[in-house]
Amino acid sequence: MKHRDEFERAVKATRSSGTASTYAHALNHLESFLGVFGYDVDTVPDSFLDDFVDFLTKKGLGARSIRTYMAGVREYMRHLARHGITFRHVYEPRYPRTKEPDRFTLNPSQLSYVVSTAIKKMRMMPATGITLLASTAMRAEELRNVQLADFHKSENGGVFLSIRSSDESTGQNVAKFGKARNVPILSPGLPQIIKYMRERPHPRARFLFPSPQNPIKPVSHRTVFTWTKKLSE
Repeated sequence: MKHRDEFERAVKATRSSGTASTYAHALNHLESFLGVFGYDVDTVPDSFLDDFVDFLTKKGLGARSIRTYMAGVREYMRHLARHGITFRHVYEPRYPRTKEPDRFTLNPSQLSYVVSTAIKKMRMMPATGITLLASTAMRAEELRNVQLADFHKSENGGVFLSIRSSDESTGQNVAKFGKARNVPILSPGLPQIIKYMRERPHPRARFLFPSPQNPIKPVSHRTVFTWTKKLSE
C-alpha cells in the first residue's frame, strides 16, 4: 500500500510498541480487504470504511477489536492525506452492535490499596500519577498530557477530568478511538491528587506532570512506564 512503510516508521518513532503492533495488524487487514475487492487506497469508494467493517465482522472480529483497528486505519488515512490522497466523501461506518464486556474498574477498597501502596513506595509525582491512572482507568499515554485546566467540578459535587484526544508534543492521537472524553475521578484517589496539586513542583507549569528537565513539556512516555513498573515491584 502507498506510503505504508513511511507511516509505520513514523508510528514506531512516536508511539508505544503496542500501538505500533496494533496499527500494523490493522494495515494487514486493510491490505487484505483491498486485495479482495480489487481496490487501491486512492481508488476506494465512499462506502469503503463501511465495507471494511463488514469485512472484519465476517472474519469473526468483535466490535472492540474492529474499533481498535479502525483507529489505526484512520491514522493511516491522515498520513495519506498529507501526501495528497484524501477521503473527503467517505462516510462513517456502521459498527456491529456486539455487547462489549464491562470495563474493568477498581472498587473503592482496591483503589485505596493501590493509592496507599503508591504513596508508600514512590515519591509524590509518580504516586499521584498512579493514583490518577487507577482513579480514571485512563491510558498511560493520556496521563502525561493532563493539564490543570482539564479538571472540573460536576453538578453532584464530584470531580471529572477532560481527557485530550491528542499528544501536544507529537500531534498524534492518543485517546481511545481518537476521541476526547470526560471521565469521573473516583473519590478514594482525590485526596492524593489535591495534595499534589497544592505542593507539586513547577506550580506554574501547564501540565500536571511537567518534565523535571523542561517544565514546559510533560514527562515522557518512558517516565510513566517507569512509574507503573515501580508499583509492581
